[in-house]
Amino acid sequence: MNFKLNRRGFLKAGAATLAAGLAMPALIGRAHAAGVVNIVGHDSYVPKDLREKFTQETGIVINLRSTTDQSQIFNLLAAEGDQRQTDMSIIAGHRMFAYIATDYLAEIDESKLPGMSKINPVYRDADAQFIQGKRYGIPVLTGFAMMASRKGVVAPEDTETWETIFGDKYAGRVTLRPGSALYAAMFHLGLQDVWTGYNGDSAAVEAMLKECREYAISRKHVLRKWYDTTAEFQQLYFGNEIDAGMGFTETAMLLAGADSSVQPGIPVEGTTGWTYNYSLFKNSANQENTYKFIDFLLQQESIGSSMTRSSGSLSTFLDATSGLTEAEAQAIQFSDEQLQRITWLDVKGADDNRYGLLDQYGAGLREA
Repeated sequence: MNFKLNRRGFLKAGAATLAAGLAMPALIGRAHAAGVVNIVGHDSYVPKDLREKFTQETGIVINLRSTTDQSQIFNLLAAEGDQRQTDMSIIAGHRMFAYIATDYLAEIDESKLPGMSKINPVYRDADAQFIQGKRYGIPVLTGFAMMASRKGVVAPEDTETWETIFGDKYAGRVTLRPGSALYAAMFHLGLQDVWTGYNGDSAAVEAMLKECREYAISRKHVLRKWYDTTAEFQQLYFGNEIDAGMGFTETAMLLAGADSSVQPGIPVEGTTGWTYNYSLFKNSANQENTYKFIDFLLQQESIGSSMTRSSGSLSTFLDATSGLTEAEAQAIQFSDEQLQRITWLDVKGADDNRYGLLDQYGAGLREA
């Protein structure tokens, strides 16, 4: 189900080679599992200061292998097989069904997480958080695709439209992320209803994605260059190589919070949003420790601002802006009308193959 947010709710909430690269060191494997929690996911989604505080208070060591790639996490779990070493990860809600279909995720036992009451019910109780009536993740962050542009250079009317990225007006001074280009093209071309209204017609989705891919390739000449990471985007901006770009909240918000010349914007054509969730894996060696750690995080007074500041994404916690600086809080304030432009990604069921098709048609855009 797709759902919308209003401003009040938003502000209150605010594989062998791969396995070798991501797998936990042998010394923290199952044979030595007592007193640890093994995590795979981006380190900014599990703030370092709170990891250290938990270890100081409980003696339980938090081992984290950092990656932002959801497919890498999935392949790591497949490589582990029955010898599960990974206890938890941070999984995007719309990518969760693949983990459930392969029986990797454990259903969340909410009785062990009293701290869930601190999550804004707009996120916590949304229909999109439940798959076949069960909860498999605790939503702690939310993000969406948006724009960041340079004040005084990009005209005010151009700060909230995908035309700025794909058009000729700012040619040579814009950037785009290959993995998200098809979403941007989809809304710019007005084809998003094929995606959001998916009813099992994979052929229609495939035809739409093909059109988006062809369009993105036809407009790549306007890009200064493609980028992949937040650091690359920042380098392009501060190096005065670009004046506008498409990024996720963790890219645009961090930039806007650090530099008052940055204007964040939600495109009028629309954009996509998602939640990031703490999820536990079946048959993990340290499940009780993992529940203790997650509830510890949920109970921290500073968790909302800490996660927003460390990740650049928006926390789902009540009073999410508490503890942020004025500049940081200002960067995440949007009107009701702006927030209504966000369509939240979901999974329709076991036969929903939209994301596989998206990956297929998005592959190789940089080289095309």
